[in-house]
Amino acid sequence: MSFVREQVRRCGALPDDIRLTQEPNLTTLPILDGAFPNVREALVRGVIPAKDEACRLGYGHLKIGFNAVPTVGPQDAFWSATGRLGGR
Repeated sequence: MSFVREQVRRCGALPDDIRLTQEPNLTTLPILDGAFPNVREALVRGVIPAKDEACRLGYGHLKIGFNAVPTVGPQDAFWSATGRLGGR
């Protein structure tokens, strides 16, 4: 995750947020991150060190996250599966 940490070091003082993926929960469009294998794992593996690095550098204001397509309903396992990967 050195790339993610480096981006936080380079840009963390400027923005309010850093987004690591684009629509990881949308798997039907090959131009979006959701179409790539293991996107959930990559998301979780990136968010945690990015936030750790931001806090270490004193960028407490910096929000770390991702864009997602709004979804609702029990048929959408993305949110619960991603939460489990992150330890929640």
